[in-house]
Amino acid sequence: MGARLGQLDVDTLIIDKNERFGDNWRKPYELFVLHDPVWYDHLPGYHWTVTLVRPGGEERTVKPKHVIMATGHSGEPNIPTFPGQEKFKGKLVHSSQHTTGGEFKGKKAVVVGCCNSGHDIAHDFVEQGADTTIVQRSSTYVMSSENGLGVLFKGLYEEGGPPTEDADIIFSSTPNPCHEVLHKYVTKTIADLDRETLNGLAKAGFKTNLGFLMLYYNRGAGYYLDVGASKLIADGNIKVMQGQEIGTWYLRPKRRRKTTAERILGPEASRMNEVWGLDTEGS
Repeated sequence: MGARLGQLDVDTLIIDKNERFGDNWRKPYELFVLHDPVWYDHLPGYHWTVTLVRPGGEERTVKPKHVIMATGHSGEPNIPTFPGQEKFKGKLVHSSQHTTGGEFKGKKAVVVGCCNSGHDIAHDFVEQGADTTIVQRSSTYVMSSENGLGVLFKGLYEEGGPPTEDADIIFSSTPNPCHEVLHKYVTKTIADLDRETLNGLAKAGFKTNLGFLMLYYNRGAGYYLDVGASKLIADGNIKVMQGQEIGTWYLRPKRRRKTTAERILGPEASRMNEVWGLDTEGS
């Protein structure tokens, strides 16, 4: 966002709670990997240095005409409790608190949730020698990062593609309702390329569905861009439990995306619209 405003010659101050720009990518769990091609995650036009004001340091007062809350994709962690939690003698870890599965070597681990984070954490447990089970409550859209993103972003976000700022304009030029129609055909193409993976998941009892882009636009959740965990499931290295609930507790529930803004801005944040989903015009 700061890069885009800079391209428009808008005087912009970026404020970040982390020590370095990009630390929100550097500091998740140790097995953290990008599920998208690097060209898609590139930050176009970002060429300046940001100085942060620390707690207890010098204060700077600014009076901007606009405040943009770029608080991330998932909102703040919502860590609930579930009946009988106090009786459980093992370790309970929310995905936002996960760093490494190393301490679970030789132990049993259960991961509740089957989207990107759930798969990544289950993958980590297996790599670290844990007996791992993943609990699936509803079907998940799965496509391989190699095949799926290769089809979706062909000619745009790839080696030899146009500059990211140009690719963004080209991709955004297609109205979302058109994306929805076109993606029905794209989804089938990706599924055909991933047929071996999808068949392996089905044999392992893992439920999948079709359709990524509109699922992403409407929910921002419900999918896994496969970077290796699907084969572990198909081969039985990650066991699957289907349709199981643990009271009212889930591994990775999220608060509304406005939660961080509400915590920082107070009642003023109520003026903001929700930041996910499509309106009646498909925007």
